[in-house]
Amino acid sequence: MSNRGLSLIEMMIVLSLWGLFMGAVYETVIIALRVTNGSNSREAMRIQLAKTLDQITREAGSRADNIDQTQDARFQFDTPGSVNNVNYVYTSGAGGTGTLTRRDSTMSAATTILRNLSSFDFDYTEQGDTTTTASPSANDVRVVHVTATVTQNNETIFASSAAFLRSCNQTVGANC
Repeated sequence: MSNRGLSLIEMMIVLSLWGLFMGAVYETVIIALRVTNGSNSREAMRIQLAKTLDQITREAGSRADNIDQTQDARFQFDTPGSVNNVNYVYTSGAGGTGTLTRRDSTMSAATTILRNLSSFDFDYTEQGDTTTTASPSANDVRVVHVTATVTQNNETIFASSAAFLRSCNQTVGANC
């Protein structure tokens, strides 16, 4: 019986195989972390987009008096209470870097509420069920449709929402 142990060559082979195995494990862990971080980032953007559209449609749906301005990239309306003239403006930028800002009469400057927008659109359904992106008569708007697209890490996130306005021009007997 021999108490020789391992030779230097055997030890080098074992360490090389161990190094290859650990390298593969390390690369797998790194890829999994990147995928997890990417999906967390996409989910955070999706949540922010949904919250913003919800805020716009809630405010527009509970408006008190009138819609002041209706355009494809701009929507301004009055809300109940002390805050009036809520104004949302989409400004497009190069390569999907558009921004959406919100301003009301209590703010000294507009607040950016969404960034990295590829597109943002306000569409309006009038009392005669005609949908348009143009500037309809503000008194005739029944529904405000809001659609947004965000591109992040070569993935496109799309969301849309609609605000059914509580009253059309506060006219008794209005066909809304």
